[in-house]
Amino acid sequence: MAMRKLHSMLLLSLAATMAVSTSAAPRPDAPDKATPAKPRPKFDPPGVICQGDPAISRINLIKGAAPGSVTVTVETRNQGTGAWRSRAGQQVLAVMVRNGNTGAVSRHSWPLHARAEAGTSMGTYGTPLIRDAFDTFEFRGTVEAKISYDPDILIDGNSCNDDRNMANNVRRVSDSEVGRFLAGDAARMQF
Repeated sequence: MAMRKLHSMLLLSLAATMAVSTSAAPRPDAPDKATPAKPRPKFDPPGVICQGDPAISRINLIKGAAPGSVTVTVETRNQGTGAWRSRAGQQVLAVMVRNGNTGAVSRHSWPLHARAEAGTSMGTYGTPLIRDAFDTFEFRGTVEAKISYDPDILIDGNSCNDDRNMANNVRRVSDSEVGRFLAGDAARMQF
């Protein structure tokens, strides 16, 4: 009798399992209830035309008291025809000043402003005084300013932070331009 009761319980358990698994399996004639994956929503705010173009608009070199010492300021602008809307930390301005004789490099970076209307400033950033930034005798040096972006900025669903012109994200002051600045009487020069 106990064996028959055990056998009956096993059959009932097996039947319940089969009923659950067959009811959960999709039938060929039944419509699929699964919803397709939706594309990522766009961040674009209503009424805002997003055609932003962060750019380095100018580099200024300012002589220090000691020969070869300099302060560098970099001005950035949204040169696009529309707004720039991003998140903090998604864009960075980096400045690299290289001494042509010693090869010493002074590096500086700042988070770039995350919002700017068309044609407006995205900030002016300045280094502290860099001693021996350039060689005053023969080999001078160079300056490079560059805007860089978070690697995911083009796939974050926000077209308002897609740079429309990457060609103006780098600006350089060449060795010969640095030489002209060092040899001149002006305390500051714009590039």
